[in-house]
Amino acid sequence: MDHTWRNRKRKNCLKCGEEYSRRHLKRHCCTALKQQTSSDKQEEGSYSACIAGGKVEPKESLLNTALSEESIQDSETEETNDLGCEGPSLSTSDDSEEELWDFDLSAHFKEDVDDHVERDRTDMLIASLLKVLLRWQLLFYVSDLAFSYLLLLFKSVLYLVSSTSENIQKLYKKFPSNLYQLHKIISFEKDIFLKKVVCPKCYALYDIPDCSDEVEGMQISKKYSNVVSPNHALAHFRRPCGEILLKTVLTNSKTNLVPKKTFCYQSIKDSLQTLVNRDGFEDLCELWRTRNVPDYILMDVFDGDLWNDFNGGGGGGGGNTTFFTAERNYGIMLNVDWFQPFKNTNYSVGAIYLTILNLPRSQRFKKENIILVGLIPDMKVEPPTNTFIEPFVE
Repeated sequence: MDHTWRNRKRKNCLKCGEEYSRRHLKRHCCTALKQQTSSDKQEEGSYSACIAGGKVEPKESLLNTALSEESIQDSETEETNDLGCEGPSLSTSDDSEEELWDFDLSAHFKEDVDDHVERDRTDMLIASLLKVLLRWQLLFYVSDLAFSYLLLLFKSVLYLVSSTSENIQKLYKKFPSNLYQLHKIISFEKDIFLKKVVCPKCYALYDIPDCSDEVEGMQISKKYSNVVSPNHALAHFRRPCGEILLKTVLTNSKTNLVPKKTFCYQSIKDSLQTLVNRDGFEDLCELWRTRNVPDYILMDVFDGDLWNDFNGGGGGGGGNTTFFTAERNYGIMLNVDWFQPFKNTNYSVGAIYLTILNLPRSQRFKKENIILVGLIPDMKVEPPTNTFIEPFVE
């Protein structure tokens, strides 16, 4: 018979010196703490009576109580860590952070309503500091979880020094404690992406409102009868898909239907308009007209037959259009590339992006000159690209 429980570590009580297991030590400390608290109250009454009588006696019970409380907290922390917790979670830190900041600062610090200049300076200082921290996170590949703890650390430091200056008090009030508050303060420019539901079986695209139906007051997912090959010679290729497109997710005690796979895309027209409105972009797109290249050398896309066909050259394709002859007419190249955004897992995402061929080759594939127009979710196998290009053609 294996008596492994006898080999468990036991700890001594810091007050009485007796040996207990972790669980019994916690109960013993709690009982001792209550007795110590009641004795401290009695001593406090006698201490106030001594003050009223004109005698002040030093007492060491408060120091002992503080030490005992600290030892209790340390023992509870060690017990929690020994029970198999792999690391601190954000929910626990959020609860402790709410308890730490659960007091009303407005009762202690009065804020001037008309002092808008001070507010603007505080907001600008916080926004600048947060941008530096975000750049540091991007540079050293810091996770969002670690960055959230860093924000809590900064908030704690501001709280500790908030009593020294009114400006630090204002910083403490407005400094974010999580990533959601950080995004609200900085107000990032978000890309306006439209969403469509992707069928995991036949890769067809559907609008989200068309994928659900209401039956007896409940929202249920539809089964679509899409036929990929309706004219196929074999009968089993002409069967409808019948795949369920939405799944049930429980959020905040409510049942919601969310797509199993989502395709995100944005309008090419709006994306081009944002890019063209940038200062100096149109001038860069016209530099190709002043190139000096010998006729027998092909250095870029401008020297090919296809570009010459649309530039009134009448190349090998036989065309003779003047599309590129006029200014502010742009040639666009569509690219589809697959990548894995996560390590140690098999999850591939497809990116559909556009490049402007009018730009010089040194500027063409820079990040600021590329337009991301679509994101294809992981489909286990590489799906046909034509399905996801249809929204851009329409």
